[in-house]
Amino acid sequence: MNRKINFKSITIILIVFFKLGVAQEINWFGKSTIYTTVLLQKKEKNVFINHGTWILYSPDDNERSYVITCEHVLRNPEIYVVISADSELVKKLNSKNEKGITFRNCFWELDGQLLRLKIKLIKDSTFINYPQKEIDLGVFPLQLFTLTYDSRGTEKFTKITFVSDKNFGNKNFLNIGEEIYFSGFPFGFGTNDILSPIVRSGTISWVSENKDIFLLDAFSYSGNSGSPVFTKMSALSSERNKPYLVGMVTGHIVSPGNENIGLATCVSVQKIKELLVMAKELRIGHPN
Repeated sequence: MNRKINFKSITIILIVFFKLGVAQEINWFGKSTIYTTVLLQKKEKNVFINHGTWILYSPDDNERSYVITCEHVLRNPEIYVVISADSELVKKLNSKNEKGITFRNCFWELDGQLLRLKIKLIKDSTFINYPQKEIDLGVFPLQLFTLTYDSRGTEKFTKITFVSDKNFGNKNFLNIGEEIYFSGFPFGFGTNDILSPIVRSGTISWVSENKDIFLLDAFSYSGNSGSPVFTKMSALSSERNKPYLVGMVTGHIVSPGNENIGLATCVSVQKIKELLVMAKELRIGHPN
Protein backbone atom coordinates (compact mmCIF):
# COMPACT_ATOMS: atom_id res chain seq x y z
CA MET A 1 0.00 0.00 0.00
CA ASN A 2 2.79 2.40 0.93
CA ARG A 3 4.54 1.72 -2.38
CA LYS A 4 1.38 2.69 -4.30
CA ILE A 5 0.99 5.90 -2.29
CA ASN A 6 4.60 6.85 -2.81
CA PHE A 7 4.42 6.15 -6.53
CA LYS A 8 1.22 8.20 -6.83
CA SER A 9 2.77 11.10 -4.90
CA ILE A 10 5.83 11.10 -7.12
CA THR A 11 3.62 11.06 -10.22
CA ILE A 12 1.62 14.07 -8.98
CA ILE A 13 4.82 15.97 -8.21
CA LEU A 14 6.18 15.27 -11.69
CA ILE A 15 2.93 16.41 -13.36
CA VAL A 16 2.95 19.66 -11.37
CA PHE A 17 6.63 20.17 -12.15
CA PHE A 18 6.16 19.82 -15.90
CA LYS A 19 3.04 21.99 -15.88
CA LEU A 20 5.05 24.74 -14.24
CA GLY A 21 7.68 24.28 -16.91
CA VAL A 22 11.13 22.79 -16.63
CA ALA A 23 12.58 25.65 -18.66
CA GLN A 24 11.15 28.21 -16.26
CA GLU A 25 12.85 26.66 -13.25
CA ILE A 26 16.19 26.25 -15.00
CA ASN A 27 16.10 29.77 -16.40
CA TRP A 28 16.72 31.67 -13.18
CA PHE A 29 17.27 35.02 -14.88
CA GLY A 30 14.76 37.03 -16.92
CA LYS A 31 15.96 37.14 -20.52
CA SER A 32 14.14 40.42 -21.16
CA THR A 33 16.12 42.13 -18.38
CA ILE A 34 19.31 41.71 -20.42
CA TYR A 35 17.96 44.29 -22.87
CA THR A 36 17.43 46.85 -20.09
CA THR A 37 21.21 46.85 -19.58
CA VAL A 38 22.95 49.11 -22.08
CA LEU A 39 26.39 50.68 -22.50
CA LEU A 40 27.68 54.16 -21.67
CA GLN A 41 30.85 55.49 -23.28
CA LYS A 42 33.02 58.58 -23.05
CA LYS A 43 35.26 60.08 -25.71
CA GLU A 44 38.94 60.80 -25.19
CA LYS A 45 41.22 61.95 -28.05
CA ASN A 46 38.54 60.94 -30.58
CA VAL A 47 38.43 57.40 -29.17
CA PHE A 48 35.29 55.94 -27.59
CA ILE A 49 35.99 54.32 -24.22
CA ASN A 50 33.58 52.04 -22.38
CA HIS A 51 32.59 53.93 -19.27
CA GLY A 52 29.85 52.01 -17.50
CA THR A 53 26.46 50.36 -17.58
CA TRP A 54 23.02 51.84 -17.36
CA ILE A 55 19.47 50.69 -16.71
CA LEU A 56 16.69 51.92 -18.98
CA TYR A 57 13.50 52.80 -17.10
CA SER A 58 10.16 54.03 -18.37
CA PRO A 59 6.85 54.61 -16.56
CA ASP A 60 4.02 52.30 -17.57
CA ASP A 61 2.65 54.96 -19.91
CA ASN A 62 5.99 55.06 -21.81
CA GLU A 63 5.75 58.83 -22.22
CA ARG A 64 9.37 59.25 -21.25
CA SER A 65 12.34 57.03 -20.48
CA TYR A 66 15.24 57.53 -18.07
CA VAL A 67 18.81 56.32 -17.84
CA ILE A 68 19.79 55.17 -14.34
CA THR A 69 23.50 54.81 -13.59
CA CYS A 70 26.21 55.76 -11.07
CA GLU A 71 26.94 59.37 -10.19
CA HIS A 72 30.65 58.90 -10.79
CA VAL A 73 29.95 57.87 -14.41
CA LEU A 74 28.33 61.26 -15.07
CA ARG A 75 31.34 63.45 -14.19
CA ASN A 76 31.88 64.53 -17.78
CA PRO A 77 30.53 67.38 -19.91
CA GLU A 78 29.04 64.77 -22.23
CA ILE A 79 28.44 61.05 -22.45
CA TYR A 80 27.43 58.61 -25.18
CA VAL A 81 24.51 56.21 -25.01
CA VAL A 82 25.12 53.00 -26.98
CA ILE A 83 22.43 50.50 -27.96
CA SER A 84 22.17 47.54 -30.34
CA ALA A 85 20.43 48.37 -33.59
CA ASP A 86 17.84 46.05 -35.07
CA SER A 87 19.37 44.01 -37.91
CA GLU A 88 16.76 45.15 -40.44
CA LEU A 89 17.46 48.78 -39.58
CA VAL A 90 21.16 48.20 -40.14
CA LYS A 91 20.49 46.63 -43.54
CA LYS A 92 18.28 49.53 -44.57
CA LEU A 93 20.80 52.19 -43.51
CA ASN A 94 23.68 50.36 -45.19
CA SER A 95 21.72 49.91 -48.40
CA LYS A 96 21.18 53.69 -48.52
CA ASN A 97 24.81 54.35 -47.49
CA GLU A 98 23.56 56.37 -44.53
CA LYS A 99 25.79 56.92 -41.46
CA GLY A 100 22.95 56.91 -38.98
CA ILE A 101 19.42 58.01 -38.41
CA THR A 102 17.67 61.03 -36.94
CA PHE A 103 15.01 60.30 -34.35
CA ARG A 104 13.11 63.13 -32.65
CA ASN A 105 15.72 65.68 -33.76
CA CYS A 106 18.57 63.53 -32.42
CA PHE A 107 21.15 61.86 -34.63
CA TRP A 108 22.03 58.27 -33.75
CA GLU A 109 25.33 57.36 -35.41
CA LEU A 110 25.59 53.84 -36.80
CA ASP A 111 28.77 51.99 -35.82
CA GLY A 112 28.60 48.45 -37.20
CA GLN A 113 25.61 46.92 -35.40
CA LEU A 114 25.49 49.66 -32.75
CA LEU A 115 23.80 53.06 -32.51
CA ARG A 116 25.44 55.86 -30.53
CA LEU A 117 23.95 59.14 -29.26
CA LYS A 118 25.77 62.04 -27.57
CA ILE A 119 24.16 63.44 -24.41
CA LYS A 120 25.05 66.81 -22.87
CA LEU A 121 25.46 66.59 -19.11
CA ILE A 122 24.48 69.74 -17.22
CA LYS A 123 23.94 69.12 -13.51
CA ASP A 124 20.42 69.79 -12.25
CA SER A 125 19.37 70.61 -15.81
CA THR A 126 19.86 67.54 -18.01
CA PHE A 127 20.85 65.14 -15.21
CA ILE A 128 20.59 64.87 -11.45
CA ASN A 129 22.50 63.07 -8.69
CA TYR A 130 21.13 61.74 -5.44
CA PRO A 131 21.50 64.55 -2.83
CA GLN A 132 23.51 62.43 -0.39
CA LYS A 133 27.07 61.95 -1.68
CA GLU A 134 27.41 58.47 -0.22
CA ILE A 135 24.59 57.32 -2.54
CA ASP A 136 26.40 56.88 -5.87
CA LEU A 137 23.37 57.35 -8.10
CA GLY A 138 22.48 59.55 -11.08
CA VAL A 139 19.77 59.74 -13.73
CA PHE A 140 18.99 61.57 -16.97
CA PRO A 141 15.98 61.44 -19.35
CA LEU A 142 16.16 59.94 -22.82
CA GLN A 143 13.59 59.66 -25.62
CA LEU A 144 13.69 56.23 -27.19
CA PHE A 145 10.68 54.42 -28.66
CA THR A 146 9.59 52.55 -31.77
CA LEU A 147 11.07 54.30 -34.77
CA THR A 148 8.62 55.71 -37.34
CA TYR A 149 10.04 55.81 -40.86
CA ASP A 150 7.17 57.26 -42.84
CA SER A 151 3.38 57.24 -43.25
CA ARG A 152 3.45 53.56 -44.26
CA GLY A 153 4.03 52.47 -40.68
CA THR A 154 6.72 51.80 -38.11
CA GLU A 155 9.79 49.64 -38.06
CA LYS A 156 11.76 48.20 -35.18
CA PHE A 157 14.51 50.41 -33.84
CA THR A 158 16.32 48.21 -31.32
CA LYS A 159 15.95 45.22 -29.00
CA ILE A 160 15.94 47.30 -25.83
CA THR A 161 13.32 46.82 -23.13
CA PHE A 162 12.39 49.02 -20.19
CA VAL A 163 12.27 48.44 -16.46
CA SER A 164 8.93 49.80 -15.25
CA ASP A 165 7.25 50.31 -11.89
CA LYS A 166 5.86 46.77 -11.93
CA ASN A 167 9.44 45.42 -11.97
CA PHE A 168 10.51 47.27 -8.81
CA GLY A 169 11.12 45.12 -5.78
CA ASN A 170 10.99 46.24 -2.15
CA LYS A 171 12.85 45.81 1.11
CA ASN A 172 11.30 42.38 1.60
CA PHE A 173 13.64 41.07 -1.09
CA LEU A 174 16.75 42.51 0.60
CA ASN A 175 17.54 39.64 2.94
CA ILE A 176 20.93 38.19 3.76
CA GLY A 177 21.37 35.05 1.69
CA GLU A 178 18.92 36.18 -1.00
CA GLU A 179 20.04 34.97 -4.43
CA ILE A 180 20.38 37.64 -7.10
CA TYR A 181 21.92 38.26 -10.51
CA PHE A 182 23.32 41.34 -12.20
CA SER A 183 24.38 42.16 -15.75
CA GLY A 184 26.94 44.53 -17.23
CA PHE A 185 30.09 44.87 -19.30
CA PRO A 186 33.11 44.04 -17.09
CA PHE A 187 36.41 44.82 -18.82
CA GLY A 188 34.45 45.65 -21.97
CA PHE A 189 33.23 42.08 -22.56
CA GLY A 190 30.02 41.94 -24.56
CA THR A 191 30.47 45.34 -26.22
CA ASN A 192 31.58 44.26 -29.69
CA ASP A 193 29.15 44.33 -32.62
CA ILE A 194 25.88 43.51 -30.81
CA LEU A 195 25.74 44.35 -27.10
CA SER A 196 25.61 41.19 -25.01
CA PRO A 197 25.84 41.88 -21.26
CA ILE A 198 27.64 39.44 -18.98
CA VAL A 199 25.25 37.89 -16.41
CA ARG A 200 26.69 37.04 -13.00
CA SER A 201 25.03 35.59 -9.91
CA GLY A 202 25.60 36.06 -6.20
CA THR A 203 23.93 36.48 -2.83
CA ILE A 204 23.18 39.41 -0.57
CA SER A 205 25.80 39.27 2.17
CA TRP A 206 25.03 42.45 4.16
CA VAL A 207 22.23 45.00 4.38
CA SER A 208 22.59 48.38 6.09
CA GLU A 209 20.07 49.00 8.85
CA ASN A 210 19.85 52.78 8.39
CA LYS A 211 21.02 53.38 4.80
CA ASP A 212 19.58 51.97 1.59
CA ILE A 213 22.79 50.21 0.62
CA PHE A 214 23.85 46.55 0.65
CA LEU A 215 26.71 44.22 -0.31
CA LEU A 216 26.78 41.25 -2.65
CA ASP A 217 28.91 38.16 -2.25
CA ALA A 218 29.97 38.49 -5.91
CA PHE A 219 32.83 39.86 -7.96
CA SER A 220 32.17 43.20 -9.63
CA TYR A 221 34.72 44.78 -11.94
CA SER A 222 35.38 47.87 -14.01
CA GLY A 223 32.41 48.16 -16.37
CA ASN A 224 29.87 46.90 -13.83
CA SER A 225 29.17 50.38 -12.45
CA GLY A 226 25.45 50.86 -13.00
CA SER A 227 24.66 47.15 -13.38
CA PRO A 228 21.07 46.34 -12.39
CA VAL A 229 20.57 43.82 -9.57
CA PHE A 230 17.57 41.50 -9.99
CA THR A 231 16.14 38.70 -7.87
CA LYS A 232 16.52 35.21 -9.29
CA MET A 233 13.41 33.59 -10.71
CA SER A 234 11.76 30.38 -9.54
CA ALA A 235 8.64 28.82 -11.03
CA LEU A 236 7.98 27.14 -7.69
CA SER A 237 7.44 30.44 -5.86
CA SER A 238 4.63 32.92 -6.52
CA GLU A 239 6.92 35.72 -5.28
CA ARG A 240 9.74 34.66 -7.60
CA ASN A 241 7.91 33.99 -10.86
CA LYS A 242 9.48 37.09 -12.43
CA PRO A 243 12.62 39.14 -11.82
CA TYR A 244 12.42 42.18 -9.56
CA LEU A 245 14.88 45.06 -9.61
CA VAL A 246 16.26 45.44 -6.07
CA GLY A 247 19.24 47.70 -6.64
CA MET A 248 22.24 48.73 -8.68
CA VAL A 249 25.95 47.92 -8.46
CA THR A 250 28.07 50.99 -7.68
CA GLY A 251 31.51 49.41 -7.20
CA HIS A 252 33.39 46.89 -5.07
CA ILE A 253 35.40 46.73 -1.87
CA VAL A 254 39.17 46.35 -2.11
CA SER A 255 41.73 45.15 0.42
CA PRO A 256 44.52 47.37 1.81
CA GLY A 257 46.61 45.99 -1.06
CA ASN A 258 43.98 47.24 -3.55
CA GLU A 259 42.73 43.74 -4.39
CA ASN A 260 39.11 42.96 -5.19
CA ILE A 261 37.87 40.80 -2.29
CA GLY A 262 34.61 39.72 -3.92
CA LEU A 263 32.14 42.09 -2.27
CA ALA A 264 30.15 44.33 -4.62
CA THR A 265 28.66 47.56 -3.23
CA CYS A 266 25.07 48.37 -4.18
CA VAL A 267 22.40 51.01 -3.70
CA SER A 268 18.85 49.80 -3.13
CA VAL A 269 15.89 50.27 -5.45
CA GLN A 270 14.29 52.58 -2.89
CA LYS A 271 16.85 55.28 -3.66
CA ILE A 272 16.33 54.72 -7.38
CA LYS A 273 12.61 55.33 -6.91
CA GLU A 274 13.28 58.53 -4.97
CA LEU A 275 15.68 59.89 -7.59
CA LEU A 276 13.26 59.16 -10.44
CA VAL A 277 10.64 61.28 -8.68
CA MET A 278 13.17 64.14 -8.45
CA ALA A 279 14.08 63.76 -12.14
CA LYS A 280 10.65 64.52 -13.58
CA GLU A 281 11.53 68.16 -14.34
CA LEU A 282 14.82 67.45 -16.10
CA ARG A 283 15.11 68.41 -19.75
CA ILE A 284 16.43 66.09 -22.44
CA GLY A 285 20.19 66.52 -22.87
CA HIS A 286 20.45 65.73 -26.58
CA PRO A 287 22.77 68.10 -28.45
CA ASN A 288 21.26 70.32 -31.15
